[in-house]
Amino acid sequence: MSADRTDACIARLNAELAASNEENVEVIKRAGRLMNEKERLEEKVAKIEEQYTCLLEQTIGLMGNKVKHLKGAEKMLIPKPQKRLVVCIYCYMRDLPCDRGTPCRNCTKVVHTCKRAMCIDFMTGTCHKRICNRAHEEDTEHYRNIVHAGHVQKVKNKNKQTKKRAMRR
Repeated sequence: MSADRTDACIARLNAELAASNEENVEVIKRAGRLMNEKERLEEKVAKIEEQYTCLLEQTIGLMGNKVKHLKGAEKMLIPKPQKRLVVCIYCYMRDLPCDRGTPCRNCTKVVHTCKRAMCIDFMTGTCHKRICNRAHEEDTEHYRNIVHAGHVQKVKNKNKQTKKRAMRR
């Protein structure tokens, strides 16, 4: 009986080993494909960087005298990816300048809970507004205070209205 059990156990373990080996072979094949893809993408990136450098040099060459009198003009010509500033609800309502802080400076001054409103297209990631000051899914990396706020109405400032009336007179 114990010999039958041992044989059955060995057979089961051999079957598990064979299945595990098949999985390992698939993982190794997939890793090879991913490495090939990585090398291909690295070549593409290098090519694009080379084209970018060439275009930048051509742009500087075409600008000629305009660039020579500017100090550090090369730095000015290199476009920086703009980080979208998501305005917090408090600053938006009061038309105040908002910074990237979490919480922002204005909310810290008045001891207010700093929250940023999410865009209607938050989950889809297809916001059609050119300039949207609401949070999108990619903003969750930077902001931890994103909430669903719905419509946020601005507070009317009486001082601004009286200034406008005075200017009309």
